[in-house]
Amino acid sequence: MASFLYSSSLYAVQVACDALRGGACDTAIAGGVDIILTPSVTIGFCQAGMLSPEGQSKGFDASADGYSRSEDVGTVLLKPLKRAIAELQNLRSNKGAVILAKTRKEFVNLLQRNSNRENVDTLIEGKAPEGNVIMRLVFVFSGMGTQWWGMARELMNTQPLFKKVIQRIDNYLGQIGGRWSLIQMLTEETDKNRISNDTEMSQVCICSVQIVLVELYKHYGVIPSAIIGHSVGEVAAAYAVRLLSMKNAVKVIYKRGHLFRKKVGLVQWLLEFNPRCIDVAAINSPTQIVLSRKTELIN
Repeated sequence: MASFLYSSSLYAVQVACDALRGGACDTAIAGGVDIILTPSVTIGFCQAGMLSPEGQSKGFDASADGYSRSEDVGTVLLKPLKRAIAELQNLRSNKGAVILAKTRKEFVNLLQRNSNRENVDTLIEGKAPEGNVIMRLVFVFSGMGTQWWGMARELMNTQPLFKKVIQRIDNYLGQIGGRWSLIQMLTEETDKNRISNDTEMSQVCICSVQIVLVELYKHYGVIPSAIIGHSVGEVAAAYAVRLLSMKNAVKVIYKRGHLFRKKVGLVQWLLEFNPRCIDVAAINSPTQIVLSRKTELIN
């Protein structure tokens, strides 16, 4: 059985337990899912001031300033306690199994046969290796929508290496024509809307923080096995794999953000007078939307 949204998941577990107690089944699966499919609810919560500016939930804490939304899914396999303990004692440590089935009915049948210790041809068993286990780490560099007033301030105040590399990027910005300070934006800026409303600033801030985090993680011995980048994050990803130098990465993201800033007025005009000429390509956040259309209509 599957249930959605918060406390209803507990109800699914209750129904499963009642079925076990009543003898309707000897094994039950209960699950819960929460998926954010559209930004509408998040927008409403933001307008109502319900979401934490820090993106963290701090239940029953004096510093609580809202909560954070997330997506999740969880499933539990339930059995009567005595039976579960008896079966647990018969299992080897670090042992796992996968049952291959084409339909739900077939899966349930095979699961029942396996529980009765009958031979199941599509059962694949294995044992996790003991000792050292190879962990593969992936860095994911996100695009627009992740910027916010106060981003990276704690890192600027507590990590000398982080601040040093940000200063280096700030110097590059000055060399290529930047008329604002990255240091100032990440430490002293008081206008909470400035970083969100100015694409030049927001794109540079996002990419710069991502680039510096690469160096900070490297300093602590954290090296990824794979790298993924989207939109603004593609520039930081290119730097992480050394396809771009730090200076060239800063130049690319600065020029990109500067060009986006110049297009804002045109897009607003198109939306007002001819909204059918453009399409929504992606919704990065409640306040960041990517538009797409033929080149001649955008230029």
